[in-house]
Amino acid sequence: MRKREHPYWQGYFAAKNGSVFGQRVNYLKPILHHTGYTKLTLRKNGKQKQVSVHRFVWEAFNGAIPTDKVINHKDGDKTNNSLSNLELVSNKENTIHAYKTGLMKGKSGHTNSQAKLSKLDATNLILDIVAGVKDKELSYKYGLHRNYVSYIRNRKRWRSLWEELESSQTIPIGSTLQANGGGSGKQSND
Repeated sequence: MRKREHPYWQGYFAAKNGSVFGQRVNYLKPILHHTGYTKLTLRKNGKQKQVSVHRFVWEAFNGAIPTDKVINHKDGDKTNNSLSNLELVSNKENTIHAYKTGLMKGKSGHTNSQAKLSKLDATNLILDIVAGVKDKELSYKYGLHRNYVSYIRNRKRWRSLWEELESSQTIPIGSTLQANGGGSGKQSND
């Protein structure tokens, strides 16, 4: 097994499979941090510091990580620290990858910080849609742009609330688009 000494943590070595070793200890057993990453406690000049295994392995083989970059786990498994599973990416690329692999999920409905309505207002708006109220009226009543009302009508916003209301039988299943344009998804011009 080929090992490389870390450039900053002299006396500590990484293998391409993601294992870390010390001079006096054959293998250092990492701990699983509450974030899902594996960490090691290393000592230097009488001081201890916790370091992330994936960053340690990357640096041992590739040198320092630029301040505007992070190390991404290609397979989304934060405990798979083999060098072949690690890549240097920007924060933006790392976030996009996290959403694609399911490590991060966007918040929906009123829990989203960008929500324009409370859950109660969104429920009332959906009930108004089902009752046949036109987008123009709803736009004025709820202080929303007509396009946003149309997004809600067409389930592009508040989809989980539509499903919740249908499953609780508060609204009939399939009543989504009937109130404005017969389900075409297009808005009328009134």
